[in-house]
Amino acid sequence: MTVRAAIGLGSNLGDRAAHLLAAVAALEERVGDAVGVSPVYETAPVGGPDQGAYLNAVVVCDTELTPRQVLDELLGIEREQGRERRERWGPRTLDLDLLVYGNEAIDEPGLTVPHPRLAERRFVLEPLVAAWPDATLPGGAAICELLPAVGSQEVSEVAVPGWPGERRRLYRGVPATARRDVAGDVIVIDHPLVQHKLTLMRRKETSTAEFRKLLREISALMGYEVTRDLPLEDVEIETPLATMQAPIVAGLKPVVVSILRAGGGILEGVLDVIPSARVGHIGLYRDHDTLEAVQYYFKMPDKLEERIVIVVDPMLATGHSAVAAVDRIKRRNPREVRFVCLVAAPEGIAHFHQHHPDVTVWTAAIDSHLNEVGYIVPGLGDAGDRIFGTK
Repeated sequence: MTVRAAIGLGSNLGDRAAHLLAAVAALEERVGDAVGVSPVYETAPVGGPDQGAYLNAVVVCDTELTPRQVLDELLGIEREQGRERRERWGPRTLDLDLLVYGNEAIDEPGLTVPHPRLAERRFVLEPLVAAWPDATLPGGAAICELLPAVGSQEVSEVAVPGWPGERRRLYRGVPATARRDVAGDVIVIDHPLVQHKLTLMRRKETSTAEFRKLLREISALMGYEVTRDLPLEDVEIETPLATMQAPIVAGLKPVVVSILRAGGGILEGVLDVIPSARVGHIGLYRDHDTLEAVQYYFKMPDKLEERIVIVVDPMLATGHSAVAAVDRIKRRNPREVRFVCLVAAPEGIAHFHQHHPDVTVWTAAIDSHLNEVGYIVPGLGDAGDRIFGTK
């Protein structure tokens, strides 16, 4: 049986980056496929003697090893990188910790999972949430919800040449072609043009007109990715030179559902790619006191049971509006539902997949967290206000 496990990496002796890079390669070879790799963070040491700063990261592996076998491999990789255990919390060339192993809780001599100090250390939680935003503790609590309690601890993301996290993170940097047959999929569309345009949209000085233009452009690019696996069928056509069998999209036209009001900005770009798509609208607003979604409009095309439904909204923040929209769509028994947004928060992803684990989320970025009033940080502000020039 394959189990998803999160492994913490740390180094503050020698060539720190080289030790982490070697660890990632060894984990893939000896533990399992690295389906997620976080950014690298530099952090101050916690406890122990005076020592230099650490580089920390998290690798998420799909493994067939038992927890004890994973631990044995981690200890072996540490030894190969020159790890010497001389004092508790002392400096080390490489430190590997089994943080999470599926949804199992383990308390055995020499092995405690989840890691006993997981909830106390931002240098563990930050990369873990970045690599695996909807990771949960045994019992189902979202790990991302632990971050606010360690907010005072400082960590800084750093660039490491050749670091695989720049192109392969679980839910971040995963190529849009990499569909997984597991519940709770999230796919980040990391095409360079998507990322470039998103950066321009994030800038606070970007005008309303430019924001709208960029939103339409980036939405078209994302629409291309989210529809790349639509089923095809061959039909006979005539070219100017010959008759041939050629592919067209099979079945009824997909439906693009805009969550009003901001979803309309993405809708236009997606329709540029699939102009024959049918369109639905759901009017929802977020109660700023309860953060819950309130419906004021609902209109869908017919025969949803034969159609793929693509729900669009620029932001997946708390996830309440997205959950409410998909709840209502599923009452019409659609063939499949997909959700597309520009920016998502780990809390929103976790909440959404608690309710709809079968719905894949496509996004251009997964940001750090929600602030106290439910906005994504760093985010891009209120997408609706920036589209329509309101406040």
